[in-house]
Amino acid sequence: MKKTFYFLVFALLLLVSSNGFSQFKNYGIKGGLQFNGLMPFSEFDSKFSFIGRGFLDFELSNTLALELGVGYGQYNTEDNFNAHVMTGTMDHSLEVKTDIIPIDARLKMTPWSSTKTSWNPYFYVGTGLLHYSVKEAPGVSVSPQYSELKDGWTGFIPVGVGTEIKLSK
Repeated sequence: MKKTFYFLVFALLLLVSSNGFSQFKNYGIKGGLQFNGLMPFSEFDSKFSFIGRGFLDFELSNTLALELGVGYGQYNTEDNFNAHVMTGTMDHSLEVKTDIIPIDARLKMTPWSSTKTSWNPYFYVGTGLLHYSVKEAPGVSVSPQYSELKDGWTGFIPVGVGTEIKLSK
């Protein structure tokens, strides 16, 4: 199953790749794909988690752009505490897997935008919704968090910095 998923992601990346243009501004609309590993921050032990995101970037002015994005990811952790309570040993862990789908809008600001340089730093701030759906959780009676919220929506505020780098002329 995992090999098939990784092959499909690799094939999609090959199909979607296109020639880049050697300019940073006056682009109108541009799009792209992002793939990141996640570092789960919770009371559980972290496992490999990921998120992929596609986006469209609409130029509003030389220094402002509106970015709309949607993605898919998996948030994976191991619950060692409740495994210890259930089995009486530290040799077991209970896997918790959650699918996540973020939908967001970001205002991207490039205050030092120039076509004469080979890099273009920017920062962004936005708002978004995240749908989560717990796909695999242990049936643990001592842990009420497994029986409360299996799926739902939550809000988030994406904030960050980045850079675009011109690869060639």
